[in-house]
Amino acid sequence: LDRSLKCLNEDIALKTQTLCLDNQCMSIRMKLNPPAKSETQNNLSIIGNEKVKLAILN
Repeated sequence: LDRSLKCLNEDIALKTQTLCLDNQCMSIRMKLNPPAKSETQNNLSIIGNEKVKLAILN
């Protein structure tokens, strides 16, 4: 039983580590190749950026 539990724990640890690496890879991929924004999203981003600039300057 102890040996089985140890094997299960090692397997879970390895899968968790692999999952963390997969998540890091996906995060990097998203930063390098972000999904396309719609025209509305682009316009809202520009408006939001302008509001932030105005808030900083005022």
